[in-house]
Amino acid sequence: MLADAMTSIKAYLYERAASPLLGSLIVSWCAWNYKFLLLWVSGMKFPEKLRYVHVLYSSDYEIYLQGVLFPLLTSMVYLFLFTYPAEWVYRFSLGRQMVLNNLRNEKQENELLTVEQSKAVRNQLADTEKQFDEQIERKDRAIEVRDREIERLTSEIESLKVEKNTSKPKQQKEEGVTLKAELEPNFGMSEEKLKELIRTPYSHQPKTENEFMLVILQALASTPNKLTMRQIMDHFTGENGGKAKLYLDELVHNGIVKHSSGYYDLPHTVRKMALENS
Repeated sequence: MLADAMTSIKAYLYERAASPLLGSLIVSWCAWNYKFLLLWVSGMKFPEKLRYVHVLYSSDYEIYLQGVLFPLLTSMVYLFLFTYPAEWVYRFSLGRQMVLNNLRNEKQENELLTVEQSKAVRNQLADTEKQFDEQIERKDRAIEVRDREIERLTSEIESLKVEKNTSKPKQQKEEGVTLKAELEPNFGMSEEKLKELIRTPYSHQPKTENEFMLVILQALASTPNKLTMRQIMDHFTGENGGKAKLYLDELVHNGIVKHSSGYYDLPHTVRKMALENS
């Protein structure tokens, strides 16, 4: 209860302190009774101060007019009459500020770009176009991989239908099956394509699709642990990072690289081939 009462009192005092009438009245009273304030801040002793106070307010004029009426009238004039010229001045100031802002904006619009700014804009546009082209290329490759997967699944479904209708038992894998037969249904890439990819010679910096994919496979095969995207991208320079990410996604789509929980790894067959040809 006591805390609530103190809170209410503080709120009441704050509202009164924030009132424009109270503030203007205090300033007006101090202006009309400045002698009283100077007297209290002087170095006189307290009895002498009281005696001078009686001298200053010895008549009704000083008590009622100078002490009450004049400060009240001054505050009323400030609150009611001063607002009209203040409003006009404020409107004029806002109008001039708007004119200045319009002039500044017009100057900025007509200002020509410097050579450095033009180069920065061109470089930004080139980077944007490059990123857009890479995204289109990545989407096209993803669509192509998805189409191949759909065709493969459709073929498997048709084979199962034929097998069910003819009631013939499915034959086991023939002896002497090659690595090609193992790779194509699992990885979506032929044995010849994978061997060509792994045997691709490359210089210090990869340039072709096979060179990018080879660097990624060798990076994953050279360590027994799984790698993150950042660890794989450390094998490429900054300008080749976008292409490397694109080819890494294609390897994942083809099943050549396994991706799980943010980590990348190679199947045993692909790791063995990469290490044998490294």
